[in-house]
Amino acid sequence: MSAKMVYLIIFTHQFGISQFNLKNVIRHMSMNDNIASLDRNFKWITGPPILRAGSSKDQQWLSAKDPTLVSYQDNWHLFYTVRGKSRSHAIAYRSSGTLNRIGEEKEVILTCHDGFFCAPQVFYFRPHGQWYLICQAANNLWSPPYQPAFSISTDISSPDVWTELKPLGGSKPENAQAWLDFWVICDQTNAYLFFTSLDGKMWRASTPLADFPQGWSQPVIALEADIFEASHTYRLKGQNIYLTLIEAQHGHGWRYYKAYVADQLNGSWHPLAAEKDCS
Repeated sequence: MSAKMVYLIIFTHQFGISQFNLKNVIRHMSMNDNIASLDRNFKWITGPPILRAGSSKDQQWLSAKDPTLVSYQDNWHLFYTVRGKSRSHAIAYRSSGTLNRIGEEKEVILTCHDGFFCAPQVFYFRPHGQWYLICQAANNLWSPPYQPAFSISTDISSPDVWTELKPLGGSKPENAQAWLDFWVICDQTNAYLFFTSLDGKMWRASTPLADFPQGWSQPVIALEADIFEASHTYRLKGQNIYLTLIEAQHGHGWRYYKAYVADQLNGSWHPLAAEKDCS
């Protein structure tokens, strides 16, 4: 997961941000369409980098990656992982009214955790009226020491008011190689926690909305394919269709994205753009 700059995006993850043209996909979809009939004629458009690894106080960062981007009240709010020599992983924040100038704004390291934490996801959870930050983190006082964690805030624009990280709960599958890159998305009744395990599997756990952020079920395999890590799952606006973008590598030595779709979050995922050598 080595990335040294962040690019303009609609869908985000480790290596950059790109604009994904779903225009042709959505045009041919309705709530009653069969997933198998979705139009595959779409393309990526990549803009110039909007952020490069810099420095904060006395720390020189080696990379900036894992962006999660929120547009709220006429501002862009960018949370991302920074990596350095004296501190291996931390989460940083910047905001700007203009996305392509966000790299010029002041970088603030979140103070909700003083150890290892990275790979943020930030979203507003309406039932609680609060912002949630989901990430992977380590704390020797936790059991296990490494696990998904969360922090909450009522003001996304104030990086210093996020609460101290707490374990999100749940459990690592016994037969999983790893447990990382956690992502939460909700439907009308449940919250779903997706993660990957570096062995061709994407996992899913769930909890009723009334119990969130605790009460997770035992994880089950949601997708098994030639995939690697970092699934990002979205609901297509105006559609009862979910899209997950996930990194693969297939022994190439470089990463690329695959896309899968489903008609429900606890259902089966079907390839949309998932051929191993598709570019």
